[in-house]
Amino acid sequence: MNKYKSSLLVVVFLTAVFFSVFFSPKDVMAESRSLTAIISTTAYKPDGSRTLSVSRGKTYGVNLVANAGDYWIVDLAGGAGRWKFKKADIDFHMGAYPLTLSNFKGGDRVATIKAIVSECHRFGLLKNQCAYVLATAEHESNFQPIKEAWWMGENWRRQNLRYWPWYGRGYGQMTWDFNYRLYERLTGIKLTKNPDLALQPNLALYILVHGMKSGAFTGYSLENWINSKQTNFYKARMIVNGLDCAGQIAGRASYWYRQLTVY
Repeated sequence: MNKYKSSLLVVVFLTAVFFSVFFSPKDVMAESRSLTAIISTTAYKPDGSRTLSVSRGKTYGVNLVANAGDYWIVDLAGGAGRWKFKKADIDFHMGAYPLTLSNFKGGDRVATIKAIVSECHRFGLLKNQCAYVLATAEHESNFQPIKEAWWMGENWRRQNLRYWPWYGRGYGQMTWDFNYRLYERLTGIKLTKNPDLALQPNLALYILVHGMKSGAFTGYSLENWINSKQTNFYKARMIVNGLDCAGQIAGRASYWYRQLTVY
């Protein structure tokens, strides 16, 4: 076997390893949903061999999504193939959802809980889905639109949070620059110039519910784990942050489900 063939086999082997690691079932969300470009953008083949120009507002059916850093790897419906999109350039959604913010201006714990339930209604969530949204907001922020590590100063956050200044804010503690860019483009609010605008109660409310319904945060949505056929409050934690504190939050979701006697 000559040197060229040996090198080729090595490349083929490494490519196979790459796809087995980054596109294994545990990293891939198999779910039918839609993808809409929120700005005119360019998609790429994962190997960089081709590009696809996508105009603002263009919508595709999506059969598969893989989380790959700043990108989503998607299989477009209808045999259009696999493409790589910048996360900040597109939005995933399951059916229709509101594009406007509510009038909620903030309040105490009771007022915030009522506002979250109202927002869940606005987005058409099921009772079990709303219960998990409540549990998430309770765990992440205790129903207050706060900054991550709110008890520390900005210098501490700058030195200790690797995604500074795009650290957690709001009821769901949204992090990472691509999420701030996404919600700036969706709402028109200049979050990249002033990330603290994500602390506005009505915007924090929108981000919490929209992000969990659409799968914007991690690629997993409420529909993956909580729907009319199943209620898996434990695995639903993957919508926001892996399985961190999954059991604790699942317990609170069960509590909130019991409390939602009228929904």
